[in-house]
Amino acid sequence: MGLTLSSFVFPINLSRLIPKTWFLAYLCGQKEGVMAKDKRQYPRVEISWPATIITADGLVSCRTENLSPEGTLIRCSESPGSLDSFRLVFKPAERQLILATAEKVWSKSFDNNNGTSHAMGVRFTFIPDHDYQLIKGTVSQHT
Repeated sequence: MGLTLSSFVFPINLSRLIPKTWFLAYLCGQKEGVMAKDKRQYPRVEISWPATIITADGLVSCRTENLSPEGTLIRCSESPGSLDSFRLVFKPAERQLILATAEKVWSKSFDNNNGTSHAMGVRFTFIPDHDYQLIKGTVSQHT
């Protein structure tokens, strides 16, 4: 799945036009022309898994857009609220659930034809070792 804005603005595949780091810098609100150094130890791979944010107010359904052993980009159709730290459950295809504690690194809301969607970059603060190894293996298979 290529990086597109089709659900946001217009149907165009941006992955062939601009580097993903520029697009992510835009999502994070960076000024035009200013590139933040990517500090990730592990690469992220584009992978879409159903996920659920667990909050004191209830559950918020979302999907991963990319994943690394250190964090993920998730997109939700409803706002997860003003979270800083939360529990996150993933459901990889044909595998057990993955449970993690995560913190929000950045978030941004987008208006599109289907309403508003909410993107959030998160960093895992705790993940059981067997789940960490599963994510690490999945990432290495896709790189």
